Amino acid sequence: MISWRNAPGIYIQDEDGTPNARFRRIRVTNGTLTDNGDGSCSINIAAASGAPAGASYIAVVADATLTNERVLTAGSALALTDAGAGNAITIDFDGGTAPSNDLGGTWQNPTVVNTTASASPTTDHTGNGIQTLVVAGQTLSIGQIARINSSGEYALADADAAASMPAVGLAVDTLAATATGTLMLQGYFRDDTYDWTVGGLLYASSTAGSLTHTVPSNSGQQVQVLGYAVSADTIYFNPSLVLVEIA
Repeated sequence: MISWRNAPGIYIQDEDGTPNARFRRIRVTNGTLTDNGDGSCSINIAAASGAPAGASYIAVVADATLTNERVLTAGSALALTDAGAGNAITIDFDGGTAPSNDLGGTWQNPTVVNTTASASPTTDHTGNGIQTLVVAGQTLSIGQIARINSSGEYALADADAAASMPAVGLAVDTLAATATGTLMLQGYFRDDTYDWTVGGLLYASSTAGSLTHTVPSNSGQQVQVLGYAVSADTIYFNPSLVLVEIA
């Protein structure tokens, strides 16, 4: 308790009235000192100041004491993980449907099923290299070259027309239409029925799904280099995406 006395000074007393200290002056730096007119005075301490409630904040949840906050919300195909006070908030992809302003469809990560690159596959109809799982748009046999169609499925590449090109992969499974199987994007492939000229370039053929040493030469046909022969029965498949149309 703080009170005034006839003797000069301000007294601070215990609640039982016992004086503890006398001061000539008390300065209040964060509040107000009021003379109550009855021999006592009141000290009102201002509330501690903090961040302004009206400032702009990003919050995890809305707070009634803030007037201008923005709540952080995960959008389509995203997830927020809050590890709690003093820790991180993680924004991660959770799969699902692509945002409406995207091209549409479903978000997918390519599945790489083989990245071995030995130049000498030891078994007939096998490939070593970068391979991925795809959906076939028509029947694909082992060793045939494929393009991607407008539905995102893989069909036979054919050098006869630009609409059926370019070849982007080589089947290392036999796939029925709409089935899922393995396509090699780049690497070595062995087929014991091959009879290539070692070191010779390979091109997409006008026979759908086939490779050839012969450069297409008829008007409208597409020239695409697909790789070269490592041996008579093994090729290195590395398709160029450059097409040259025969006039």
